Amino acid sequence: MLSELKKMDVQLGVASGIPNKFLLEHLRRFQIRTYFDAVTGQDDCDEQKPSPKPVLVILSKLNASPKNTGYVGDMEEDITAGKRAGVYTFAVDRSEAYHPICRSKLQDPDYTITDLNDLIRLCQD
Repeated sequence: MLSELKKMDVQLGVASGIPNKFLLEHLRRFQIRTYFDAVTGQDDCDEQKPSPKPVLVILSKLNASPKNTGYVGDMEEDITAGKRAGVYTFAVDRSEAYHPICRSKLQDPDYTITDLNDLIRLCQD
């Protein structure tokens, strides 16, 4: 999915609440760091989700407009942060997720997806 989005020239970023060192370590361990144009961890931002600041920091790093940006997450705080930042929100409904989708849906995401590959189709629309 990441490879396909990059082929479509979609800029990708990560806004996470974990310390930068651990975030970068995770991305490298899963061999996906090269797909992301910008990364923001806990050390880059004085507020964490549900504040919109982590999303706004990524927008700034990517020089991206909220009206052309989507934020993907599987937690209620992700959807709240994305909404507050003015971007499209994608709630991931995964049965193995720590947070049940019903909590994310309370935040009225723009889209609910069950498979990350759905992002490819949505980015083509």
